[in-house]
Amino acid sequence: MENNIYMTEQGLELINDSNYPYPVVEFLNEERKYLQSVIGHYDVLLEVGCMTGRHLAWAMKNNVYYMGVDVVEHYLVEARKKACDLGMPLSKYKFVNWNAESIDGVLNEYDLRKFNSNRILIFFPFNCFGNISNISNVINSLKKSGCHYLISTYKTDESTSKSRLDYYKNCEYKSLSSRTNEEGVVFTSQEGFKSVAYHPHWLKDLFNKACLEFKACDFSSMGIMYANT
Repeated sequence: MENNIYMTEQGLELINDSNYPYPVVEFLNEERKYLQSVIGHYDVLLEVGCMTGRHLAWAMKNNVYYMGVDVVEHYLVEARKKACDLGMPLSKYKFVNWNAESIDGVLNEYDLRKFNSNRILIFFPFNCFGNISNISNVINSLKKSGCHYLISTYKTDESTSKSRLDYYKNCEYKSLSSRTNEEGVVFTSQEGFKSVAYHPHWLKDLFNKACLEFKACDFSSMGIMYANT
């Protein structure tokens, strides 16, 4: 299950771009460039943790079918309104309330199997992967899907942790604390906020156990991308 803070008003602060320090702005710009560099190989972008349709307009511009998945219904309401405002045909997108831990199920439920699995990109933007409680289930579901995945997340070095702290402080979360353990760097707050940046070697072991290919690539000063593409 995903972090409950995203279902509250406090969760909206995380997608308020006025709270982004420069390294986060750079992260998002470079994330988009990375996605642009690979999207030509795909017909479908399945965005997990899509919020209000983060890459909806971009998908429309690139003539890619877009499916946005989130567990926060008020994000999806805003996303559908955005699609309507953009004049995007209903045949080119869909937003669904679905859990990342069973993401393979959405392919069957919403008839995405009509596309070749190798032409579907399952994309986790903006460290949404670090906000999921049971990533082992997500990894197993990715394996079942047979699709390519792209996970955009944070590094675990000191500089990145400082930038994350600045970001979360700008969101005015109280009693922020961080700890580093064998899994990665974890930030928590009094409000129930929790976000993890996983160590690459720890995450690689999990993917290897699931017999799922795992590649890592730095893409910004604080960003690292994991993929099987």
